[in-house]
Amino acid sequence: MKNKKFDLINQENLKSYVDMNFISGYEFYPKNNIRYSQIAIKRVVIFNRDFIRAILKKKVQKRLDYYVESLILTIEEEDDEAAEKALNDMERFRSLLNNKYYKFLENSYYELLAKKLSNLHRKMEEKRLAFFAKEDKTYDEVKKAK
Repeated sequence: MKNKKFDLINQENLKSYVDMNFISGYEFYPKNNIRYSQIAIKRVVIFNRDFIRAILKKKVQKRLDYYVESLILTIEEEDDEAAEKALNDMERFRSLLNNKYYKFLENSYYELLAKKLSNLHRKMEEKRLAFFAKEDKTYDEVKKAK
């Protein structure tokens, strides 16, 4: 069965469905499984561009704060595993940004995000390489030890 998008309209206990297949929107799945009067919300699609931008900006800002915290943690505690995890997560987020979010964000904001991510990635990579130099091991030796 083909997935279809519908908009639920409730006006004075009159319930109807409108087919929304022709419009592209930002789709996400809510984390809560609360049932609202016989309707289970499993997926939400937002069509308002300004609202989508506001949601994505908050989401991206939380993710960037997480990367900065992990960079600080890596510097303070000299934890190579935290750096590796943050680098992998950054790559996954960068692909998500390039594949899904770019169509909803403004070009200037998107370019700024790309620069910030590349700077954070570069700093994290520098710290990771500094750990290897401090231990007098090469990258391949560290990978084989794990």
